Amino acid sequence: MGAVTFYVSAVAGDGNGNHVYNQQYALTVKVGGQPQLTRGGTVNAANFDTAVSPGSWITIQGTDLAKTTRAWGKDDFINNRVPTSLDGKPAYVAYLSPTQLNLVAPANPSFGNVNVLVTNNGLLSNSSSVTVQPAAPALGAWLAKYAVATRADFSLVAPPALFPGLTTKPAKPEDVIILWATGLGQTSPAPLPGLFTPSDQLYSVVILPTVLIDGISAQVIGAALAPTYAGLYQIAIKIPDGLADGDQPVKI
Repeated sequence: MGAVTFYVSAVAGDGNGNHVYNQQYALTVKVGGQPQLTRGGTVNAANFDTAVSPGSWITIQGTDLAKTTRAWGKDDFINNRVPTSLDGKPAYVAYLSPTQLNLVAPANPSFGNVNVLVTNNGLLSNSSSVTVQPAAPALGAWLAKYAVATRADFSLVAPPALFPGLTTKPAKPEDVIILWATGLGQTSPAPLPGLFTPSDQLYSVVILPTVLIDGISAQVIGAALAPTYAGLYQIAIKIPDGLADGDQPVKI
């Protein structure tokens, strides 16, 4: 589809019924164009890096990527399986709009520089590229600044009053907290593609990540896929001693 042109006639008359103005205008309406991917617009959804890994969250940016704007809902899931399309879009799609798609990368793609294509309403986009590697760790972030972290009871680890109406509490040395991340790579066992991570067993990462807080190594107790989620990992760490009060950088 592209543009449709309508012709509109405007007619005016005087009080005696005479036509004193008669003109035809062309009105062009865009009803759906060929999808266009933004150059460099296929990125890791957590940190906007250009490298992603199998099963990690990806954001694709462009124009005319979809006809509607919506996120996945309960009616999109059948037998706990992540939908492979929303309004006809392939892949494990969680959100779509004309300018952005959020999805989970396929489980077994080729590594290296991989082409990305989007089809919308039968029209194929230009090609964009993204680097796919075995792991592409990235932390979720609150307010684009604070690492998404909780305690074992799911209470929030963050500065006091970060979110109105929610109780948040900073971490302190020796606390055990959970960092929420994506792109930590292969797990044992490997989950079945397209399913939420089952809660009946632990899907531990094969290679434990290293976590640095202000350059100091934190003890990594374990890392695994988060049960009942798609593409999310939990990293349990112990906050090291020797950290100053206040905001500290966290790296995986």
